[in-house]
Amino acid sequence: MLITTELIEKMHAKPDFTDRKFDLAPLLSVPLNKNERFEVYVEAVRKKTESGLLTALGKTIYPQDKVIQESLACITYFIYSDKKGSDWTKFPDLEKFCNDDNLKEILHKIGQIRQNFSDKEDVGGQKCKPYTVHELVQNNNNYIEPLKLLHDSVKNAILSKLEAESSLLDSIIQLICTYNEETSKGIVAETFPNGKKQVCFMCGAIAEMEYKPGKHFLQTRGFTKRTSLIDQYKRYCEACQIEFQLINDIIKVRQFKEIDILIFFYFYFDSIFINVDPFHEQMSKVDFDVQGTKTEKLGLDFTLGDFNTPFHIEPMAIRSKKDNSSISTRRARAIHTAIKACLNCGCKCVSTSPYTLMRTYDQVFYNEKPTTLEKNIGIDQISNFRDAGLKTEQLELINQLDGLKGLHRVQKFIPINVVPFVKSNVENFANWVNRNGDYLKKLSGDENLEMKEIAKKGEILFGKHFGNSSYKRVKIFRTALDSLMSSMAQKYSEEEAIRFAAAEVMKDVEREQYSPKKGKDIPADCLDYIQSIVAYLKKHGLWNVKKISQWGNPLTDLYEFEYILAIKT
Repeated sequence: MLITTELIEKMHAKPDFTDRKFDLAPLLSVPLNKNERFEVYVEAVRKKTESGLLTALGKTIYPQDKVIQESLACITYFIYSDKKGSDWTKFPDLEKFCNDDNLKEILHKIGQIRQNFSDKEDVGGQKCKPYTVHELVQNNNNYIEPLKLLHDSVKNAILSKLEAESSLLDSIIQLICTYNEETSKGIVAETFPNGKKQVCFMCGAIAEMEYKPGKHFLQTRGFTKRTSLIDQYKRYCEACQIEFQLINDIIKVRQFKEIDILIFFYFYFDSIFINVDPFHEQMSKVDFDVQGTKTEKLGLDFTLGDFNTPFHIEPMAIRSKKDNSSISTRRARAIHTAIKACLNCGCKCVSTSPYTLMRTYDQVFYNEKPTTLEKNIGIDQISNFRDAGLKTEQLELINQLDGLKGLHRVQKFIPINVVPFVKSNVENFANWVNRNGDYLKKLSGDENLEMKEIAKKGEILFGKHFGNSSYKRVKIFRTALDSLMSSMAQKYSEEEAIRFAAAEVMKDVEREQYSPKKGKDIPADCLDYIQSIVAYLKKHGLWNVKKISQWGNPLTDLYEFEYILAIKT
């Protein structure tokens, strides 16, 4: 009953009832049994009628008697939807359920009321329907006996229109009960269709209902592998229909645009304080507001009260008319916002497709469908809140320098990628490193910055007095890489290549008149310097001409980063 109530509330499963029309389709879209549908039907018709079908009619009140209430609600549908041609006195569809002439005579009298209103100039054929319903409700004391006599017939007539039975909820309940034991095979039918039967285009189960998409979902005739050759339209089963209705309702409430790319976040708590009710009136108002950009786009704002069901679903629109690099960056920034929300709220999050059975994970954040960029940056899954905090700081550093395409440009938060990115985005690289270098090392971890040992040896060889010249800071390192590539291209042995590069570096050192060389063994220091570079290249799989050429500039930037810190120390 709890699941039924939630489905009805979340999916707005009520008849579409106005002064002009009465449509049962929204109620029929929910896979409930006919008795559950009937209760929803009566309550919805009562509330709408009492609130006033027309401004001119005003509000009214249903009688307390349950039998009369049901009769009024049932006859209302046929007053709107059942007549014979232009004759408003006839109810041909409803008369099929009336077995004696007395009941048919009662229907004729109600039809005559409808006809009388239709004949009035200020009412007419369209307004005669709400006027007739209002008359029966407002003056129900005059129609008590006829309505009681009609009760069984009109109720059976409505039930016949709501009779589509469904065992889906039983399957869902069984699935929930067995989920933790991992014994469930899901809610997809185990018998597969053959011949000309249709299948659900999403899960493959037997399906009869035609798929009617919302504006953010697949087109009715859009490509899918799960349609038969004899059916040009897609179909979906009851389980997938429930998912569609619930998600589509969230999208409609948020008023997203059709061009928006949507990403879905499912927030939940797996640990709670047993003596604190997070849904209590005061606690439920606790607000969590996280902004994803300086312009407050890609933000999330929710309260504890939004967790009135185990999961709080937050779709987010990735709005960008730029190229794929900016779209991928904005998507990664949206995930960054979700991770920050987990930190602020203390909850967990799963990023997944809207059409899926929701699964929880041990990780604080889990991305079930990560892109290559999201895997590279490490936002496909985050184990704990400490790692989530570190990842947030890493991403924030990139976003501050380039919020549009920064994450796409960096690809991985490792020094050889991040340092060149920083250098290309700041006006004075040396000043930035002096202010933020230690912080960047903390975010990356010292084990990822082995270049510092090479930079220290370069500083010993070349001195500390080149702090204002980027060219001077990296001169001997670039000479080393160029010399190694040149000698390797000429098929020198490794030992010969190292000695050749050391000789070239020594020329640079000796040529620099301001470098204090007294008391140093310059040839030995140059040889040790080159050997350290070669060991570094081998360790990182860069020991060949092509790799050195490809990564020469990033390696030089990383060397300069460490050289600036060495001078600062």
